[in-house]
This record gives sequence, C-alpha cells and structure tokens, in this order.
Amino acid sequence: MDVLVLGGGYAGLLVTRKLERRLPESATLTLVDDTGTHLVQHELHRAIRKPDYVDDIDVPLGEILDRASIREARVTDVDRATHTVSLADGDELDYDYCVVALGAETAFYDIPGLEEHATPLKRLEHAATIRREFEAVIDQFGHEDPTTAAETAGTVVVGGAGLSGVQVAGELATMARERGVADDIEIVLLEQLDTVAPGFPERFQDATHERLVAQGVDVRPGTTVTAADEAQISTEGGSIEYDQFVWTGGIRGNEAMGGDRPAVRGDLRLDARTFALGDAVRIVDADGEPVPASASAAVRASETVARNLVAAATADGGFVDVAQWRWESPGWLISIGDDAVAQVGPTVLTGAPANALKSAVGITYLAEHGSFRRALDVLRKEADDTGVSPSYSNSSEAALADRSLKKWGRRRRRSRPYSSSSSRISSSLPTSSSVDSVDSKERSPSSPPSTSTPSACSSVSWFWFSCSDSSYDPNPIVGGTWWSAKTLWTCRSREGGSRGVPGPHGPTGITAGRTRDGYEQPRRAGPDGDPRIAG
Repeated sequence: MDVLVLGGGYAGLLVTRKLERRLPESATLTLVDDTGTHLVQHELHRAIRKPDYVDDIDVPLGEILDRASIREARVTDVDRATHTVSLADGDELDYDYCVVALGAETAFYDIPGLEEHATPLKRLEHAATIRREFEAVIDQFGHEDPTTAAETAGTVVVGGAGLSGVQVAGELATMARERGVADDIEIVLLEQLDTVAPGFPERFQDATHERLVAQGVDVRPGTTVTAADEAQISTEGGSIEYDQFVWTGGIRGNEAMGGDRPAVRGDLRLDARTFALGDAVRIVDADGEPVPASASAAVRASETVARNLVAAATADGGFVDVAQWRWESPGWLISIGDDAVAQVGPTVLTGAPANALKSAVGITYLAEHGSFRRALDVLRKEADDTGVSPSYSNSSEAALADRSLKKWGRRRRRSRPYSSSSSRISSSLPTSSSVDSVDSKERSPSSPPSTSTPSACSSVSWFWFSCSDSSYDPNPIVGGTWWSAKTLWTCRSREGGSRGVPGPHGPTGITAGRTRDGYEQPRRAGPDGDPRIAG
C-alpha cells in the first residue's frame, strides 16, 4: 500500500507524523514537498525584522520524520481518477491513498500591475525581499539630522489587513522605530472591508486596530485596490504614491489543484481515497460551519484525516467508520511588532500577557515537532530581549535534555497527559495592574510599546495555550504544553525566579477546571482565591 502526503506545512507534517505511528508496517509512506523543509509560517513575519530567526523557523523535514520517505519535488497535478500525482521533474507517483495538504498561494485577483509590483509573504525569500526593500526606503528617507530631512516622508503600503498583513505592518513600524526613522516613514495598512482582521471576533478586531494605531500604523479600512504601477496604487477613492508595496490580500489554490480550493465536508475527503485539509481546500465542518484558513485549523484537522485514512486503509473493503470533524476555535493570537493581541473565549489580552501566549505557542510548536534545539534558540533570543538569558551550562546537558524530551514525547503519545482538577500551578503571571486590556487606557500613538513583556521562561508557565497536536489532548487550550511549562520553568528556576509573583490579592496562580468534555481547562485565581475561567 502506497500512501502519499503532498505538502510539508502544518497540515502535511502533522498528518505524516500520525501516519508514521499508525499505518501498518507494510505500508509505504512518502511526503512530497518542494523545499524539503517545514516552514513555521506563523513566525515568518519575524524574519523581516530579525533575519537570525530564519534558521529557527525553517526545519529540515528529515529532522522531524522517522519513518516516512521525503521526496523533494514540486507537485504539478493530482489525478484522482487514476490515483496519480505528477511532479515538475516529469516523474509520476501512484498512490492507494493520498493527502492533499499543498497549502495556498497569494491571490492577486487579476488586479492590473499588482503581482508585478507588490511583494507577497509566503516564503523566506519573500521576507528577505521585504526587509531589503524596507532598508532601501530607510536609506532614502531616514535622516538623523532634521535639517537635512526631505520634505516628504517615505510611504510603505501593506495591502490586506488579515493576520499576515497586520503582522507585517507591525514589524515594519517597529523596525522604523528601532532605526529612529518612525517620523520619516509612513506605514499604511489597506483593507477592502470595514475592519482589520476580517472574520474574527469584534473585540479582537478592535484591540488589533488600537494596537496598530499605537504602533504608528495608518490604518485605512474600506479601501479597495484597483491597480498598481511602479510608483502609485490606484484605489476606488483615489491614489497612493508609495516607495514599497507588500500584498497579503488573500489566498488562492495551489497550481496542482488548478488554482482552486475545492470544498470538503467534515470527513475531509475529496473522494474515497483522497483526503485534503489546510489552506489547500475550503472546509465546511460537520456542523456546516466554514472553517477559517489558519495554522490552528490545519493542526487540529490532521487528527481526523489520519484517523479516517487509517480506517479506510485497514478496512479490507468492509465498512469504514468515518469520523466527522468539528471546528472549535481555541482562541486567536496576533503579533504587532513587539506587542500582541490574544483572545481566549470572551477575554481579550494585549501587551505582556498576549506576548506570553504568543511566545508559548511558537516555542511549544517548535519543540513538540522534533525541534527542541530550535525552540531553545528562540527562547534564548526572546530572553535576551528582556534581559534574562536561560541556557544550559554545557553541550552535554543540552544533549541530555534533547534525549529526555524525545523519550518523554514517546511516552506522551501512549497515554493521556497528566491533569488534576485539584492541581494548582503557581507561576510568574504579571500582576493584575500590569495586564493591559481592551478597556484599559491606550498608549498614545507616539509612545513606544511596553517593554515589560516577560521572557518565555515566565510566560509559558502562567498560561497553557496550545497550537499543538490536539490528538494528544482534545482540549486545545491545555493540550500539548505540559513539557513547555516543565522545561521552561526549569529555565526560570535556573535564573533564580520565584514560584509566583505576589499580586494585590496574594500570589497569582492558575488552577484547573472541568470543561464540558471532561478535560481540564486553566483557571486563574480571583481576588479571594475563587477560580475564574481564564477566557
């Protein structure tokens, strides 16, 4: 039996790892990807401002996978009738079962001049181009001496205010401020709809808009781009002269799928032998609800695909009990330069708590998928930004930790993670007075963002929030980050950190509470010790 997984992104990688454990030994499993590496897409915007992150977020697939063969090639066609996949090098691969997880490409919507003059953000080379072009704008318009400053500022336009566009605008605004040229360069964020982060909860949208303004970004919702040339962007309401143009305004299907994103239902099947998930398709879940194109959705859908494929492959022509996938949002996170916005349930956090969540998700994902050393590198870099430098004392200690983590990971796959409704995890939460909220007094647009963001050592242990493999724990809030709390708490302890920072009502901590499905969900202790759901 030959099983192909097409694409090494979130969806493809997670499905492949599950199939490695579950397929019969007689099955041949092959992952086809055009780069041979797994790009941690939700961290790609970091590489614009901090190119040293590139090595940490671009992981060779061979470091992650144990059993699957890796074929580095570009897929050009998937023929479901003949069960054949065509590759750009002319080869064809036959399959008994196939998983289409090719992701999506940037959509330019046939807008005249747009593809020729705007830079998308889908690959590492795109991030490098955006950085290089922005540095050219800085060189042209940045002036240390106000008497020599040009009469007009440089203009950088980001088209599309979805999550990617917001994060790009935030990185560029922060980079301009770090270079001391924030007054010389205008960052403009365009969005066709009437709000940033379209399709997300209203409070999340409001908080994101406020933080963008605080970073000095000129946000222009309700602006439709109609054309572009080398110097000017035409909109329905006029024109904008620009010096750099970045486009993150939407996605289209992979060329192997004819540029289309076919629809799949809750079983995540295109046909009896072909499964699909992630940005490559439009998913309508078992409840008839459309699923957003996001890393979180791709990660969580992988369990249903793996389960259904194995069930079909081992049914010997008999009845196949097909699982139906239901999407439940675990919450949303977005970076805006050194700031962040997070929503979990009805609760919206900004500033230090949101940054803590963002760090936890990124580091957890890296380490859970075979890249503990890279996660540790990211941890060190984030710690350096806050003046804390957790590290292992020598290379042998790091190697021992690496082996221990892998051994623990194997045990974890065979059993449910530990949880106890009576457990209480003291942690380094910011005190309540330091937590920014949507309703808190906003910083003025000219003031820099808070620099009190905790390091990952203190952040991961105060809130368990996972973008991880939900098959290990169905609760997306708790699942998959026990090791993060343990490992990073060790870093915190090595630096002499305390087990909890006293707030106005005593030590701040987290207790566990039951969710409707019986799994644990974090609760944060209230003023009188009364646990309240954190979100």
